[in-house]
Amino acid sequence: WFQADAPIEDAWTLPDSTHLRIVGQPMPDGGLVFVAEDRSEQLALSATRDTLLRTRTATFDSLFEALAVFAPDGKLQVWNRTFAATWGVTEELLDTHPGADKLVEAIAPNLSRPRRASSVGETIRSATLDRKERAGRLSMADGRTLEFAGVPLPDGNGLLTALDVTANEQAETALRERNQALEAADQVKTRFLANMSYELSLIHI
Repeated sequence: WFQADAPIEDAWTLPDSTHLRIVGQPMPDGGLVFVAEDRSEQLALSATRDTLLRTRTATFDSLFEALAVFAPDGKLQVWNRTFAATWGVTEELLDTHPGADKLVEAIAPNLSRPRRASSVGETIRSATLDRKERAGRLSMADGRTLEFAGVPLPDGNGLLTALDVTANEQAETALRERNQALEAADQVKTRFLANMSYELSLIHI
């Protein structure tokens, strides 16, 4: 190290798990400046951060909802594995971390009413810039129904969630149709009994 032509840097791990950054700086007079920096706390914080990121990613991917986080400038930051399939966009597009406007353009053709895609962009802007929650419902061209919402996050980003509620809507529709059928049957029954009562009264007379 004394004879080196340039500074030398190395990482040492001591038996007590202390992590040192070692720098040896040769001097013109033949001496050596030896610097030891304790990086144990920095590495521990970095490891904790990596663990939290992995945990967040695993949590995102385990949820049924399609989730995506947008920065204040509208750029897509992170998303879970169901996001692309839910909205009908490609993973290649998401890997470019598109802005909200570009994402809305990609979503529009997949809607039964493409013009309503603007409501997704407005929801993202509401969550990131206005810091307000906003929700809506869209019908997809393939017959699915999505409920979506934008939620402002404490770090200044915005969260976009989407859930396929097609089955729930079909069940609600079936219940409404059944209630309408029961009401119609009850009206028929009422008219029938009224007519029978009238005819029986005529026979009695």
